[in-house]
Parts: sequence; structure tokens; C-alpha cells
Amino acid sequence: HWETCLTEGLRDMRLKGQLKPDTAPEPLAMFVVAAIEGGLLLAKTERSAAPLEATVGQLKAHLRSQCLGATRRRDPPKRHGRLTFCP
Repeated sequence: HWETCLTEGLRDMRLKGQLKPDTAPEPLAMFVVAAIEGGLLLAKTERSAAPLEATVGQLKAHLRSQCLGATRRRDPPKRHGRLTFCP
């Protein structure tokens, strides 16, 4: 379910000009879910939040690298919890 929601959101962002045109929403969504799941597993096995925190930091950097910056319609940045995409 997460992957589907992320794919739809990324597809919408690409249509609005917020993501690079060559960004593929499906593989990017799969990558995000896989990274978070891996970070969670490592955090549980190591009994530390550090692996998940590092994963989220790297994901944010990667997602920002796929952004075009300002949107065509001057939409505010997309927020999800404490994460802001495409500032």
C-alpha cells in the first residue's frame, strides 16, 4: 500500500513539474519503501535509531536531487510529517 501511495504522489509531482521529467515514479517509490524497511530492520536488530535516521537522511537527499525546485504553479513545498520534499 505504501508503494502505491508513493507512486501516485510522485507521479502527481512529476506532472506538476516538481520532479525531473525523467524521474520514474514506480522504481523510486519501491526504492523509498525498501530503504525505509531496511532502516527499520537494522534499527530493530541494532536496538538503535541511528540506522533509520541515517536512512531517512539519505532518502531526503536523494529525493531532493530528483526535484526541480520551484513549481510551475508556485505551490508550497510538499510536507509529510517533518519531511519536506522539493523545497
